[in-house]
Amino acid sequence: MRRTALFLAFLLMAPVRALAGPTEDATDTALKAVANIMTDHEAFLAAHEKDAVIVDDFFPYVWKGAGSVQRWSADERKLLRTKHITQPRITSGKPLRALSDGGTAYIVIPITYDFLLDGQKASDKGTFTFVMQHAESGWKISSWSYNGGE
Repeated sequence: MRRTALFLAFLLMAPVRALAGPTEDATDTALKAVANIMTDHEAFLAAHEKDAVIVDDFFPYVWKGAGSVQRWSADERKLLRTKHITQPRITSGKPLRALSDGGTAYIVIPITYDFLLDGQKASDKGTFTFVMQHAESGWKISSWSYNGGE
């Protein structure tokens, strides 16, 4: 009995790594994707399902089907060039909403988008809304939308 009590006391005092749940894991994947949009193109692409749906505030507004993320990325780079936008940087805030049933997740992340427009500082605040799917390799983005301000 005394041995069992000592063992239990030892277990309670030992450092324990907290295990993240599905909501936290999915949110972490979404936050990393936001961080990688402008900095690590390959990691950003890899965070998505191959046929992810993207809705954004520039023409053609929706990208879907095989290669959708690559097409969005090419269109976004073209937009930056034609609008003379340089030094884009996205900073994310604390998620406003994060829900998961373990297989799917819904996450809303506020962001600030800072950039230079014709050499002048500019900024936009908005949100990214993600729908995630859990796969064998971890959480993947099945869709996202950007909802920006003016």
